[in-house]
Amino acid sequence: MNSESVALPGTEVRAAAPAKINLTLRIVGRRADGYHEVESVIVRVGLADVVRVRRRSTPGIELTCDRPDLPVDAGNLAYRAARLLLADAQRTQGVAIHLAKQIPAGAGLGGGSSDAATTLDLVNRVCDLNYTTEGLSALAGQLGADVPLFLWPSPCVVRGTGTEVEPLGRGPRCHVVLVLPEIHCATADVYRAWKGLQVSEGAHAGDVEKAFGDPEKLLRLCGNDLEPAAFRVVPALAELSVKLREAAGQPVRMSGSGSTFFTLVDNEAAASEMAERLQAATGVRSLACAVSK
Repeated sequence: MNSESVALPGTEVRAAAPAKINLTLRIVGRRADGYHEVESVIVRVGLADVVRVRRRSTPGIELTCDRPDLPVDAGNLAYRAARLLLADAQRTQGVAIHLAKQIPAGAGLGGGSSDAATTLDLVNRVCDLNYTTEGLSALAGQLGADVPLFLWPSPCVVRGTGTEVEPLGRGPRCHVVLVLPEIHCATADVYRAWKGLQVSEGAHAGDVEKAFGDPEKLLRLCGNDLEPAAFRVVPALAELSVKLREAAGQPVRMSGSGSTFFTLVDNEAAASEMAERLQAATGVRSLACAVSK
């Protein structure tokens, strides 16, 4: 896994679980089993949860979280990740997991998936399971389409149902401004609303990668086939999108199935200024972030 982990005294490790944004998200088809085929260029950004994993002397999984509204049992993807890995390794030892949350849920930033991938990596390390990235990625695909991408370097292209990951090796030279409305966008609802819409004619991954050195050109190529569907499900997002474009004076795109919007700028100072401008214009929390490895 690309994120750095820190060994703590005893048998505990911790690591950042970063958010992602979809620079592009193209729906290129739908399979007979109902799953959608996608092509998406994804980068991780400097907004992250922190995951701690400690090896326990007794069997079982203990999960705690600083967000009381989130489940701490099998309803949490991090819990299921630890359970799946230990079962696959045929280990009966236990682990204690703590999530310190910064990434909002249902925001198109992959917070739950990132927590799960980071948990897989840390349980693998603290329990000396010796799984390779490929081995962890195969398990991650059983947890959710977005989970495997967090085990590989950023940026990357994901294809198929989202589990085919191709690291790109170098990232875009830009900063990101995230706009974080307090709106939960259910992925399943958005995909259902997309049904019947035209198959994508957006920018291909290769063209997007070629624009990594030019933030202005890259932003013009950014696109998301799920935007119209999300706007159908939550009309307030469509209204916010218009306000953001007017305030930014440049394209503003949605990440994943929503509800987070983003735009790109050249440098840190410009990102801070843009975040202040968008928050003042809309009253919605806006955050300047670096693009992380």
